[in-house]
Amino acid sequence: MSMSSITITFISILICIIYGGLIPNMSNNNTSIGPCLDGMCMEGYECKDDQCYQLPSTNTITIITKNTIMNKTIGPCINGDCPSGFICKDDSCYLQ
Repeated sequence: MSMSSITITFISILICIIYGGLIPNMSNNNTSIGPCLDGMCMEGYECKDDQCYQLPSTNTITIITKNTIMNKTIGPCINGDCPSGFICKDDSCYLQ
């Protein structure tokens, strides 16, 4: 068996393992970004065991510009405050 046929065999097996689901998706981040607030997390995250985890990617991209009208919130206001760049309106944080 030549070295090239061994290399091709190894690469073929590796591709089958990765795409066959035997190795977990390396891009899936199982690290919490922080605690849930009243059982809620910002959009794109879910609350598990009182911690916020990123939802699996849907391969969609949202582009937010200054002219984008935001009708979705990033989450509730905390004591009437929101992160920098967001405003509190009706107890929810919206992009300024």
